Amino acid sequence: MNEEESAVSGLESAVSEEESAVSGLAASPRSMPSLDTGSTLVAVADDRRVVAGLELDPGFAASLRKIERKVLAEVPLRPRSVRVIWTTIVVLAAATVTAWITSDADGVRTILGEIAIGLGVAGALMSTVAVTLRRFGWCWVASAISAIAVPLSVLGYWSTQTGLGVASVGFLVAALAHAVLVGNWVQCGRPPQPGPGK
Repeated sequence: MNEEESAVSGLESAVSEEESAVSGLAASPRSMPSLDTGSTLVAVADDRRVVAGLELDPGFAASLRKIERKVLAEVPLRPRSVRVIWTTIVVLAAATVTAWITSDADGVRTILGEIAIGLGVAGALMSTVAVTLRRFGWCWVASAISAIAVPLSVLGYWSTQTGLGVASVGFLVAALAHAVLVGNWVQCGRPPQPGPGK
């Protein structure tokens, strides 16, 4: 019994020492260590008390920040979306090659046709990078390229048909593929929705 009482009194004194240290930090915020150094972990409780925590090694704190940035930048894609994206990338690549081959009239292409072909190549490459890396920034770059390419692919079809008299269906298929890619890439900006029963 005596040992238990001494252990309890030791814990009580340790708690009171920590409370006095915490109240000292809360009373003088200028004496708080900088949060940028990574050497001391300081947290603010729900009731706005400043709570001092463990000392962190600066290298360890930097590693934690790096892991946090990496995890926050990851884009969770559903397996169905990944399959749709890969299929659409293949269709877009084939449509771009088809547009490149069929939009040539004696070595001449329209400027809008060339831009649409370039955006088709860029959209396929960026979408491949985005689906492989699954990072937020790459997904939005791929989405932006495909969003710009949708109307320009239609204009490429129009300019090739009216300017050169050549109807290349590859531009229209590429426009549809770009639209599907935009729809899939925009979903990575939305927060994940909880499933039923969660």
